[in-house]
Amino acid sequence: MSRLLDRLREQGEPPPLHSIGARQPEVASRADADSAVPTSGEPGIAVGDAVVRVRQILLREHPEVLEASERGRLVAVVRDALKRESIVVAGYTREALAEAIVHEIAGFGPLEILLADQAITDVMVNRYDEVFVERAGSLSRSEATFRDEQHLQDTVSRILAPLGRRLDTLSPYVDARLPDGARLNVVIPPLATRGWTLTIRRFRRDPYSIDDLSAMGLMSRHVAELLRAVVEARLNLLVSGAAGSGKTTLLNALCMCVPAHRERLITIEDAQELYPAGVHWVSLEARPPNLEGMGEITIRQLVRNALRMRPDRLVVGEVRDGAAADFLMAINTGHNGSMCTVHANNAADALSRMENLALAAGANQVLEAIRGQIAKALDVVVHLHRGDDGGRSISEVAVVMGVGSCGGQTASCLPDADCTVAEVAEAEICRRARSRGGDALTLGRLLRRSGGEGGR
Repeated sequence: MSRLLDRLREQGEPPPLHSIGARQPEVASRADADSAVPTSGEPGIAVGDAVVRVRQILLREHPEVLEASERGRLVAVVRDALKRESIVVAGYTREALAEAIVHEIAGFGPLEILLADQAITDVMVNRYDEVFVERAGSLSRSEATFRDEQHLQDTVSRILAPLGRRLDTLSPYVDARLPDGARLNVVIPPLATRGWTLTIRRFRRDPYSIDDLSAMGLMSRHVAELLRAVVEARLNLLVSGAAGSGKTTLLNALCMCVPAHRERLITIEDAQELYPAGVHWVSLEARPPNLEGMGEITIRQLVRNALRMRPDRLVVGEVRDGAAADFLMAINTGHNGSMCTVHANNAADALSRMENLALAAGANQVLEAIRGQIAKALDVVVHLHRGDDGGRSISEVAVVMGVGSCGGQTASCLPDADCTVAEVAEAEICRRARSRGGDALTLGRLLRRSGGEGGR
């Protein structure tokens, strides 16, 4: 909170803010209950003016409250200041006004009410007066807005201050993790041509299990059993799909299928999104460079370091660069049961994308060698699809059959009609399970039960 205090002092006395979220009337109303804002003293003022006055009082009389990072105490001090100074805003009880002012001074401003809604998974600020949210996979426009561009900039600066992240013309975008685990991304001009842009993606701290996802319709019960058996057989998994298709949610559920306390799981991510419950788990997170451009820790470096941490399995939240080569080399050295995600259009494209990313690791990479590594390292590709209605489902569970002239070859475990393909896939996945020391008989039985069901 010391950075918050410094930020407030730097701001001095900002211009009045005339709205927090939707516009509020500026004429005082009569109080008819103890909880209402009193009408004695000066006439009603705008919320923004109240924020300015309370901020000055806090900096002058109660700076320790800002340092203490105690939300409840801060609300109480603000409420007392409103009563003592007879600060009145129409349409607000004193309690509601105190909360709104605290949101502006120490919170997310107009976004606080959105973040309090547990049904909202994404908050997208396209510009100061254009805010969208996602609920249950569907986008809708929110009534919450910022007064102007400066209001948005002040709010973002206040959010970033305790995170120690840099945002200026030299570093015009930032990706960070908020204290509650949500992922924050901010892009500013000249990259964002319409003004400052902010995106917040939230994650459940009580994660979905594989059975929960089955009950939600992401997959059938038999496919859930198949994927659990694949994880327990220590087959290496690649989860693919488009942005927002549920890759991380499924990956987290698959991690929770790892036998508890028998295997050590190390997750590696740009910003932590995985919270697998009930497993022997270590989380590593990449770090961007500091203000001097020093101290960057990349996914590639973390993958290499993780090999010295006695892992049984490695899980990379998402590969999007040369870290793919390090991941393939790591799981080709005995770390069976490892997993990662990648953006792709289907299972076959996911293998091609892994090829391209691995080749980006350096000029010494050879295409044939990379393809051979992929064919030996990856066993199963699970592809997710997001429909036009926002619904998510598993559309492919494919076995890696080897390498062909055009790259990695796959055969679906979930055909609609082609029984020959199912038999070939079953034979290959059982062979791979035996080579990894897994239960090939259980996998074969589940494959025969899942055949023809599709992803749902």
